[in-house]
Amino acid sequence: MNKLQELRKSKGFSQTELANLTGLTLRAIQCYEIGYRSINGAGLDKLVPLALALECKISDMLEDAALIEQCQKLGI
Repeated sequence: MNKLQELRKSKGFSQTELANLTGLTLRAIQCYEIGYRSINGAGLDKLVPLALALECKISDMLEDAALIEQCQKLGI
């Protein structure tokens, strides 16, 4: 289970609910969760709505240590 899936489940959202809350497609959520698409390569247009819906920082969703460190320095 990746971080995005853990955060979603901790909030009690289904993938469909998260898609509806963020404006992302269900397929996009599924692809990020199964690793078909890397959340590390997602743009801010995807990451910001996810972070807002999940009430977390962008760095909480990322998997790449270097990106996490950069985001933490920025407080995101």
